[in-house]
Amino acid sequence: MIHESEVRKQLAALSLNKLSLEEFEEWLASRSWNVHRDSAAKAIDLVSAIHLLLSERDDQVFSNDELKRELIALIDEVSLHHVLIDANLNVSIDLPAMRITANSTPLEVLQPVFVH
Repeated sequence: MIHESEVRKQLAALSLNKLSLEEFEEWLASRSWNVHRDSAAKAIDLVSAIHLLLSERDDQVFSNDELKRELIALIDEVSLHHVLIDANLNVSIDLPAMRITANSTPLEVLQPVFVH
């Protein structure tokens, strides 16, 4: 089992050069072997995004330096859930999440929806 917080902590260590790219890859490989079997959805999503970036580097889509920048960008990625409050003050939070990153525009982040 791997926790999202563990992965983000290791990404932070990578960003501070306390961990090399090779050390990060070795750590991830040792901790994420059965990630789809026993980990939370957010951890699975984050590890899957990292695996995709590693594959793209292996396919020479980008360099190790570009890979590191892309990995570090994942630290700031969060999930934002829509909250709907109706006229009777009933709250619904089971709406789909949207991904917000450091590169998201303000219009992507805050779009209030008013329901009459």
